[in-house]
Amino acid sequence: MSKRPAASAPGEPPLPARPGQTGRPFDRYDAIGAAIVVFLIGLWVLHFLLPAPPPTNVP
Repeated sequence: MSKRPAASAPGEPPLPARPGQTGRPFDRYDAIGAAIVVFLIGLWVLHFLLPAPPPTNVP
């Protein structure tokens, strides 16, 4: 059984694969969350852009 060499010395934090990356890929749950956020933002924008219906209690 062979052991892989450590990427950094013991006691040092591990280095990410590429700078600016957390190391966790964008998975389907991230995509579902992003879709929900985009839907809610779109609904909120439409709420303020669409005109209100005419009043029905005008004498």
